[in-house]
Amino acid sequence: MLSCAMLVAFNTEAMQAARAGFDLWVESLMPALLPFFICTSLLKNTGLLTSATPFGLVLLSFVSGAPSGARLCGEAYGHEEAPTKLFAALNVISPMFIYGSFATSMLGISRIATPVILSLLFAVALSLPFAFRSVSQKRNIIAPAALQARPFSEALFDAIRSSMLAVLNICATVILFMVFLRLLLASGALDVLAYPLEWLLGILGVTKELAKPLLSGIIEVSNGCKALSALDLPIRITAAVSAFFFSFGGLCVMAQSAGFVRIEAKKYLPFKFLQGLAAGTIAYFITPLFITDIATVFEPFHEKTFSDNALSSSMIFAASLLGVATVALLSAAAQRKRKKNRQ
Repeated sequence: MLSCAMLVAFNTEAMQAARAGFDLWVESLMPALLPFFICTSLLKNTGLLTSATPFGLVLLSFVSGAPSGARLCGEAYGHEEAPTKLFAALNVISPMFIYGSFATSMLGISRIATPVILSLLFAVALSLPFAFRSVSQKRNIIAPAALQARPFSEALFDAIRSSMLAVLNICATVILFMVFLRLLLASGALDVLAYPLEWLLGILGVTKELAKPLLSGIIEVSNGCKALSALDLPIRITAAVSAFFFSFGGLCVMAQSAGFVRIEAKKYLPFKFLQGLAAGTIAYFITPLFITDIATVFEPFHEKTFSDNALSSSMIFAASLLGVATVALLSAAAQRKRKKNRQ
């Protein structure tokens, strides 16, 4: 009832937020996620992604970005049986989004992407031993039905259909959380929620202006990144907070993951929070190794640059396919070796 009343009272703000969420999905999320969703579905349908190749699971999840970790684990173990800690460890934001959308477009400092992405990699590496420890060795990472031989045309159509439905579910989730966040901001509720965080930051000697962006990022990553980029913070603080955002993923990513796996929030949220703290701490210490002076590199987008951006997108897509092909070959080799060992 309260949500409906707020939608009526702040209908203009809600529509603007919904439009912004749809634009974000069209411009950033769908191009980054859909090709990987289709390719990973093909890998699953052909049985190339197995429990003998956790390397492929980790690599595909990291490169394609959240919620691919949850989607891959859901397809591997089943919606109800996917280990919470495993897909939590793999659910981090795509490096393409970090470099293209955040570092270059929002912040205007492309070089910050390197320490942030590396900090995410280190945080994932630190959390994987705890994640895989929770996985029983008796479980198979691919359901038996997925290993049955299927015609390529049928497998491709099924991959496209299921991937498009998954991306549409993500679109709806992003719009929902962006509208929710805008309603909190328009009603003043975000100020009330941010007050305890401002008090805590004041005790720690950090600017209180960081409270709202931090709270926004915990709810929805892209809004938190936009608010963070608008602040004049030291580069190390910006890198640390953004690394926390991209590793934690926010409540929106958790809701997106719920479409692929059963979420146990009491396990998922503490695990992601600790992983986010690890990524933020690592980013804070390694950023000076990569950035010694700061130069703004972003220029506003103009229509005449559309062809250049289209070419860049094509190159990213080609590189993505090359990476997936490499993982497929490694998986096939590992599977063949496993069969020989059984014989």
